[in-house]
Amino acid sequence: QLGAARLLLLAPGRLRCGVSGRLLAEAPVRVPGCDDAVCTVAFERASLERWHRRSKGRCPVTGQLLDMRMAIDASPMLEEVVAYLYQSMMV
Repeated sequence: QLGAARLLLLAPGRLRCGVSGRLLAEAPVRVPGCDDAVCTVAFERASLERWHRRSKGRCPVTGQLLDMRMAIDASPMLEEVVAYLYQSMMV
């Protein structure tokens, strides 16, 4: 079994918030245009909103102006996070 810290450090990037780097835990969203990124990027809504305020409304991936109303729900990613944690604990 992996220790909790190691488990979190080894989590795939797609399961981490694109701003904070933490494992997605609540209200994950994607933003338009990020699907074109090499790796699909998701964000916890609260982290993205903080970034949005601090960056004067810019997207953390594209640098373009971002309308937060365009954020797309990505809650199915939470199931991927749970599956990753479950599988990792079974190793």
